[in-house]
Amino acid sequence: MNKKYIVSLVFVLLLCGCNKDPEEIVYLTPPDTMHVGVTPQEITLSEELNAEVAITFSWNQAAVRQELAPIKYYFKLDVADRKFATSIPKREIDPENLSISFTHQELFELITNHWKIKPGETVELEGEVIAYTESAVAYFKPELSKTRVLITTYVPKK
Repeated sequence: MNKKYIVSLVFVLLLCGCNKDPEEIVYLTPPDTMHVGVTPQEITLSEELNAEVAITFSWNQAAVRQELAPIKYYFKLDVADRKFATSIPKREIDPENLSISFTHQELFELITNHWKIKPGETVELEGEVIAYTESAVAYFKPELSKTRVLITTYVPKK
């Protein structure tokens, strides 16, 4: 008799445990409305122009996804196709500026010191802008925008 009750109890527990699977929350990636670009798209760095701006990344404002929710912009830069695994540290960008520039010297030092690419070589870099919508009410997946630039370094004169 006890076996019947135990078997019945196990059966009821199994039925109760077989409820519908919990619904998975899916956050859709928002479309790229920032359209980041870089000027120029290809450049040969020059030691004589070390202090001058070599490239500038610029973009449009991200889509407003919640009224009055502030948007924070961040920028990352890495060798193309590395999925930002070796990126420079993420930099916060003033939302009034919507651009970031690098001098010839900054790029040369990043390419040769950070990414260990030999002077005189050509490398394709990828820049990414990340727009976070800050909201206490809901989570919004960040808007992303990427572009690439081809850079040839120089061999330093000594």
